[in-house]
Amino acid sequence: MIFNAAGMPGTPHMDTLKEWRMSRYITLSPPLLKNTDEFGIPIGAVKSWLEITTQNVTSISSKGALVQWGFFSPSKTGLKQLTKLVNEGKVKPLVHKTFKFSELPLAYQCQQDGHTRGKIVVEMDL
Repeated sequence: MIFNAAGMPGTPHMDTLKEWRMSRYITLSPPLLKNTDEFGIPIGAVKSWLEITTQNVTSISSKGALVQWGFFSPSKTGLKQLTKLVNEGKVKPLVHKTFKFSELPLAYQCQQDGHTRGKIVVEMDL
């Protein structure tokens, strides 16, 4: 499974998905909002439906994988549960590098350069 939560449009890294019928590419950046903003609701919805259908026909025929769009809304309960799992050590965030707030331009450049493994953390000076 590839879970694109980075906001990258399209399906980057799709070629790294294993050729397996249970493979999934899930993105939290579906083009639905962009398409409806650009073309209006009826045409934007149809354009989005065509995009997801085309992506799935292509990926199913070449890899047996499905492309899915994930939609979410903030959840206080979900964040509390996630905090609990982190505190219990059941979920461990992977941190690529930590920067001081005064190094914010370096942190941004690190993110722009890509190739990170984990999150970039900026410590706030309090």
